[in-house]
Amino acid sequence: MELPKNTQGSILQFIKDNFEGKLVKESRSHAGNWLGFTLEKIDRGYAEFTLPIKKEMTNPYGNIHGGMMACVMDEIIGWP
Repeated sequence: MELPKNTQGSILQFIKDNFEGKLVKESRSHAGNWLGFTLEKIDRGYAEFTLPIKKEMTNPYGNIHGGMMACVMDEIIGWP
C-alpha cells in the first residue's frame, strides 16, 4: 500500500488508522508479507511489532536464526 500523496494529518496518524493492531499483508516487500508481522502499537519514536516464529526461521537449536533476525529488523526499519 502506498501512502497517499495528499494525506491530511500526519503520516503517523495514517499508519495508526490503517495498520495499528493489524496483520501486515500489504508490505512492499514479499519477505515482509511472508514474515507475517503485526503492528501492535506505534507512536512518535516507538513502534512495537509481533510475529510468529516459524520453523523455517530457526537455527538447529530452535531459536530464531541470526540471519532471519536481520531480515526482521530490515523489514521493520524500512516499513511501510
